[in-house]
Amino acid sequence: MVSAVRKVPVSRGLWCLIVVIAGCSRSSGPELATVTGVVTLAGKPLPGAKVVFQPRSSEVRVPSTGTTDESGHFELTFNREHKGAVTGTHVVRITTRAVVSDESGKESEVPEVVPDKYNNNSELEFQVKNGVNEFEIPLEAAPARR
Repeated sequence: MVSAVRKVPVSRGLWCLIVVIAGCSRSSGPELATVTGVVTLAGKPLPGAKVVFQPRSSEVRVPSTGTTDESGHFELTFNREHKGAVTGTHVVRITTRAVVSDESGKESEVPEVVPDKYNNNSELEFQVKNGVNEFEIPLEAAPARR
């Protein structure tokens, strides 16, 4: 009888462990697809630009973001743990405007070089499908001011 009493807590502990593992193995959140691409401005790679894919869906409003490297390449992340973007139609915004700090902590603003029609008033729209999505995003430079 004493051994039966000892087995009950072990059995409950094992059951709790199974429930926890099963809960952790389930995917939580929306279905995500891999999104990568290259951004160019006036035919040249655009380094250091923030790329934002904002879903049009009313179900998921969380944007995915990425930053272009020296060759203009980016990969989107949904959050800290997950790469990608939700499937569906997205408005895409691209900006170079940022505030950066040097080693002394002095802040300076990086100017915007991307025309407004690609960021604040974006006309860019892309469809993210299941699987792997690769987008070439060629941007036209703003007309020179006279």
